[in-house]
Amino acid sequence: MSTTKPVDHNVPLVLHRNQSVDLPLPGAAAMPGSLTWGAESADPEIVTVRLSADRGESAHSNLVVWQLHLTARRPGKTTVRVHETAATHPITTRYSFVLELTVLESEEVGAGIMLLPNVDNLLRVHGELAWYSVQDNASTGYRWVCVPDTSGVYELAEKLTLQASTVKPVIGAPGSMTIRKWRGVRPGHGVITFHHVPPGSERPAEIVTIRIQVQ
Repeated sequence: MSTTKPVDHNVPLVLHRNQSVDLPLPGAAAMPGSLTWGAESADPEIVTVRLSADRGESAHSNLVVWQLHLTARRPGKTTVRVHETAATHPITTRYSFVLELTVLESEEVGAGIMLLPNVDNLLRVHGELAWYSVQDNASTGYRWVCVPDTSGVYELAEKLTLQASTVKPVIGAPGSMTIRKWRGVRPGHGVITFHHVPPGSERPAEIVTIRIQVQ
């Protein structure tokens, strides 16, 4: 017997054609055979996925660490459903998150880090840029407001806004997508929060927290 729980959250991600990223799965270090991860791309012609279970560091060689490997094939939009199956009784399958992927047309792209909510994201001082993207909803008027902290351990390196191509808002259609890239500037801990604010209000209906550790 198996049970399925609802999706926890959606994670927007922007890639460029031919870009590959490796994503350590949150909390995925486990005893061999106790946990299995799965991932399915809704359109493998846009993005392909591969999973691997590698042995941990020498001090934890009795554990395996699951990683998700994504490769962007061509421009477009698709989703990747990522889930875990625990070898409990009864066997429990849990969809952990859905990646909402947008692939842009670009043959050359520098390496980058994908920021994930509610996990510790590691950055290096003046190292790779860390990406995060949000998408407003033109039909409902909901918008995302970025709220950086005052830690001074990171700085905004680039902000790019992609506008929807529709002539007028369509109910349920996505609005503009904003891509932000940060870099680490000094060692320490920092937090970036995103507030999902409804129209005519300053009180967020949802708050997404991104924790950053810079070394």
